[in-house]
Amino acid sequence: IVCAPSNGPVFGLSFSPDKQSIVFFTDDASITLAKDVVHLEAEGNINITSKNGNVNIKGNKVKVNE
Repeated sequence: IVCAPSNGPVFGLSFSPDKQSIVFFTDDASITLAKDVVHLEAEGNINITSKNGNVNIKGNKVKVNE
């Protein structure tokens, strides 16, 4: 599903049963939800905000600016 207004940004949703994934996208950013992967990509900033709690990142390896 793609929405492309003549005077605005392109955005949409892609569903792929064979890859077991869902992708939300705009001209400059995307979020992919796959079987065991969450992928965030943006031309600009990616912000994670918790107003009343913690932000926890857990994993065998956590890499920053690698």
